[in-house]
Amino acid sequence: MQNEWLDIGDFCIPLALKWRTLIHDWSPALLKFYLNAFQMTLPDQSNLVRWGKGTEKTCYICGKAVGTAKHLLVGCKVLLDSGQYSRRHDRVLEIIRFVREGTRAIKSNVKPYSILKAASDWTIMMDTYEKQYKIPEDICASASRPDIFLYSRILKRVVMIELTVPWETNIPKVHAIKVNKYYELTNELTRNRFVVDLYAVEVGARGITAKSLYNLLKDLGLSRTNINSFLERTSKAALVGSFQIWLGRERNLDSGGERITRVKLMTGYEPICSYNGQWNDNKKKVFIYSIQVQHNTPAPFVSSHVIGPRIKGDIQRSGTSYNDTMWKGTEIFTKIYIHV
Repeated sequence: MQNEWLDIGDFCIPLALKWRTLIHDWSPALLKFYLNAFQMTLPDQSNLVRWGKGTEKTCYICGKAVGTAKHLLVGCKVLLDSGQYSRRHDRVLEIIRFVREGTRAIKSNVKPYSILKAASDWTIMMDTYEKQYKIPEDICASASRPDIFLYSRILKRVVMIELTVPWETNIPKVHAIKVNKYYELTNELTRNRFVVDLYAVEVGARGITAKSLYNLLKDLGLSRTNINSFLERTSKAALVGSFQIWLGRERNLDSGGERITRVKLMTGYEPICSYNGQWNDNKKKVFIYSIQVQHNTPAPFVSSHVIGPRIKGDIQRSGTSYNDTMWKGTEIFTKIYIHV
């Protein structure tokens, strides 16, 4: 844990936990998750093997990387493709979007300088997992979409905000990537005679905010008190999003949180299963179960299986290598099509 703090101390703001926050705003479970996440003591697959409580280190969601908390919270491609990271990202982004369309910047409790002053026509657009926007063509003809695009035609000014929720030690790297990503868009807006402010900001997956977010809030004219309140809210939003991902690590990614029942053979034997979720062309959820049969058992005939209380899946056997009466310990891949 000390090494983690040394790594992130130069570019992050330590989370100041007040007793009022701990008592009224954080549940005991959330606090426990936060502390274990930074001490690297979450019961992820890697730690369970290290503690002698598990035998498989590989992530059972993607089946490719070592199942550490870091991989689960920021690096699993299946979780990325399913929108889990995007929903956490949008939860934080919604808090940052606080300047209402068509209103002036708030003047109470602000410092003399604010990039939002002297205009009443600010328009804000936000890019989320569920809804995207397009930059008005009279401002710039571009397919790029920063997370927040704030513009004033009166001032001829654009504020672009790009949010990332990375692992805290990766913040400098992702910050540079995001700045470079919008280099061409910034140049195009400048050629169109707009003043451009680009802010790449980061809130760590474990709730630690980067100094880049503090700088954004300061430039927007917030007081120190309001900035601290804002940082606390964004921090909690990211942490809660990660906690939900952690709690759902054994659940169906798109079934409303219903737990996936392990496939059980009709003979009563339960195989060792792992699953991988993806969408197929028929808009059905496909889970690939890798079933390792450990006993010579009569081959069952299975046509359907209840995956969750509200979901039924059709099971099809494929890649089989057995005779009509016995499974001989071979590995069999089964596709389960879940209608959602």
